[in-house]
Amino acid sequence: MRKSGLKVFGTAFLMLMTTAIFAQGRMEHDGEKGDRFEKHLERMTEELELSDNQVKEIKAIHEKQQEKAEAVKNEKLTADERKDKMKVLHDEMRKEVEAVLSEEQKEKMKEQMKERHQHKKEKAE
Repeated sequence: MRKSGLKVFGTAFLMLMTTAIFAQGRMEHDGEKGDRFEKHLERMTEELELSDNQVKEIKAIHEKQQEKAEAVKNEKLTADERKDKMKVLHDEMRKEVEAVLSEEQKEKMKEQMKERHQHKKEKAE
């Protein structure tokens, strides 16, 4: 009887610790996403020579899209439906960001994207 009580306690403790570890990992992961966007925006600012106003507009676009993405994540969808909706949101965001850029910046961004895709392709081979 005493051994089974210890087993139950041990199992419950293990489950509690596992839940806490996963929750902590999720919070850290969410923070990384914000850091990743900030690093991406810094790189864009430098490479495309964004103005302060453009940076503010892009941040606002990103925040709005993040809210929409959270809403999609909370919907009861299949993995394919969620993926499709997230792709639509991503495409919307790219179009909105492009609207903020000058023609020269758009061309520069397209060229950089092409180079990055080529680099990824080469790296994968």
